Amino acid sequence: MDVDSFRAYLRSSVSFANPPTDPDDIVIQLEDDLHNALETCAPLRSKRRRVGRSRVPWLTPECITAKRIRRRLERRLKRTRSESDRVAYRRSCREASRLFSEARSAYTRDKLQQ
Repeated sequence: MDVDSFRAYLRSSVSFANPPTDPDDIVIQLEDDLHNALETCAPLRSKRRRVGRSRVPWLTPECITAKRIRRRLERRLKRTRSESDRVAYRRSCREASRLFSEARSAYTRDKLQQ
């Protein structure tokens, strides 16, 4: 969003050029002007999400569990900074990495055999 064009749009709006005298009208006018300025300078963009197929088809339930454990141990390590938590975190990183490699290999092997 271009902040300068947003400011310029607001300064040229009715709320600033010729503001109403009634407080309720001021609020309504400001809301309209802000809405129009945002629509002009920073319009909403819709994004499409894929439904159905996973982006990582080889990801097994064991991999997901390993990721969850690894992340939990990482948060604990950041909180405590203890050596035992670092060792547990590193062990879980290696285990997750091993599971990911095995799952990818098995997925690729299955795809090639089909």
